[in-house]
Amino acid sequence: KLLETIKGILSNFKGEFLEPILARGYPKKADFENLERLADEVLSKHKEIGII
Repeated sequence: KLLETIKGILSNFKGEFLEPILARGYPKKADFENLERLADEVLSKHKEIGII
């Protein structure tokens, strides 16, 4: 529901939405792994469009 709310607020956004990372409390190992995956995905997208 949170993601749909954000997408609704940013309905005019022309970029691409990536899968969010949600963590509650102290981050666990899986949270850091998900963050690393997201960082790799952002890097890949930036390389794709030639800004890195």
